[in-house]
Amino acid sequence: MRVPDATVDPMRLILRFLATARHNGADIRPFMEVIGLLVHDGRVSGAALRDHVTGKTGEFHADLVVNAAGLWSGKVAAMARASVPIQPSPGVLLALRGRFCNMVINRMHKSGDGDIVVPQRGLSIVGTTSWVVEDPDDLSVPEDHVERMYAEGSRLIPALRHAERRAAWSAARPLVGSGGAATGRELSRTFQTFDHAERDGVERFVTITGGKSTTLRGMAELCADVVCRKLGIDEPCRTRNTVLLPHTAYYSAAAA
Repeated sequence: MRVPDATVDPMRLILRFLATARHNGADIRPFMEVIGLLVHDGRVSGAALRDHVTGKTGEFHADLVVNAAGLWSGKVAAMARASVPIQPSPGVLLALRGRFCNMVINRMHKSGDGDIVVPQRGLSIVGTTSWVVEDPDDLSVPEDHVERMYAEGSRLIPALRHAERRAAWSAARPLVGSGGAATGRELSRTFQTFDHAERDGVERFVTITGGKSTTLRGMAELCADVVCRKLGIDEPCRTRNTVLLPHTAYYSAAAA
């Protein structure tokens, strides 16, 4: 069955969002780590930061803080004594040299290991396995999972069995749900915005988490609506019709 599918370059997509955001007034600060939240009388007023380029630490103050830390959203929320039901679910993927298909090939069954091959430039990406972890930084690349990707991928395209490996890595999904999942496949790929004033009694603090790349613009709109309501701003979201700047604009603006 042929479906209207497509592929995306995730790094370039991110740079397009960052370039467009900066063009509209956002202050992009790469290599900054949030090491704490500033909380006074049940209200978040900013964050403590560490600059991994200079090694310096400092504080950043804000009217409202949005926690969009993905896998780490639970850890960031805990800095304000708030909670987010997040379950990190890693999976191993293979990048094999050679473009063995020009469209996505996907096995039509319930989500399982190695059921998709995605062409990207001169590579074929085979994915993915799935398990759950408590620590989002505890991501390994088990060799038996790599072998499973070769075996399952070659069921879709036999030539993949002998393709040269360009890379094998583990990427994790920030799935919304409490602990206790066995593989992560039983958890929904939905997304959710949490107003921590309602959930934890912590004001001026909002979390957006879950979802995936195909839902990220909708996630941002949902979160922005919550933020605007809390700040008393009556403006419609316009990103649905906004054409993003090219990824090269991020570098050209940085060099200017």
